[in-house]
Amino acid sequence: MNLRVLSEAQVKGLATMREAIDVQREAFALQARGVSAPGLVRWLDREAETPSCLVGFLPAFLGGGRGFGVKIVSDFYGRRDPATPHMAATVLVCDGTTGAPRAVISAGHLTDLRTGAATGLAVDLLARRDARVAAIFGAGRVARNQAEALCEVRDVETIWVCGRTESRLQAYTADLRARGGRIPGDVRIARSTRDAVAAADVVITATTARAPVFDGRALRPGTCVVTAGAHREVDSETLRRAGKIVADMREAVTWAPVFTVPLGEGVVQEADIAELGELVLGLRPGRESPEEITFCNTQGVPVQDLVTAQYVLRKAEERNIGTVIPLL
Repeated sequence: MNLRVLSEAQVKGLATMREAIDVQREAFALQARGVSAPGLVRWLDREAETPSCLVGFLPAFLGGGRGFGVKIVSDFYGRRDPATPHMAATVLVCDGTTGAPRAVISAGHLTDLRTGAATGLAVDLLARRDARVAAIFGAGRVARNQAEALCEVRDVETIWVCGRTESRLQAYTADLRARGGRIPGDVRIARSTRDAVAAADVVITATTARAPVFDGRALRPGTCVVTAGAHREVDSETLRRAGKIVADMREAVTWAPVFTVPLGEGVVQEADIAELGELVLGLRPGRESPEEITFCNTQGVPVQDLVTAQYVLRKAEERNIGTVIPLL
């Protein structure tokens, strides 16, 4: 019995964003088919500890011997050592027929990859094919992968970037321009969020804002809106105007403010909200007209981490990458 260990640097070379989008399509299809059994996700917020920290245990199990695993993610936000990253993530992948551990994978890049790829999948299912202009809210680590994934599925010509901190916006736009590939050179800092939203075919939010970051009345017909994360970055008007409302997992409808607030206001009904995997399988329709406004929220589902880790592991085995440790 051998265990393969993959570092962060090794993971970065094992899957492209395009491949990751296809992997998310598979992951959400497995979830919608019931192949993925929901695990007992547990978050421990130890604010009183020294250093204070948040630790999450996110298990996933695939039936039919397809494997299982758990991602452990932590944020030691109370630590003041600038030389060491305060966040860490690791995925343990196990064999689905013997239960034996197969791999331990550094999961920082893996998490970023699957988060961006989920947005790419949502845009592919819900945005107009001729979408050319995007507005992205946020200028951090998550937002970088959102832009890359968006440009994998649509021929974007202009990206408007919206945020609060000028220095971060400048660094973000410079980074996007330097990436090349499918990301356009025309990346601009928006001085008016309303104008950026009004010009956009796709609006993506990737912030930690706890209140709506734009006015839903500014959305023009045909816009696709995708929010990445658990915060309430869009207002009830956005969901009221949306002809399609999608969540990456059914459970999010009961606790995520982006859904609970408009549900409580009677703006939308729970039956109106589809699950992303249902669109992948064709059980519920995606975009149905050029004028339709569409909305999707992605929280992040443990099955994404498992299926993405399994894909990366297969690539590592094919290329003999990583450190192999005999356990027996």
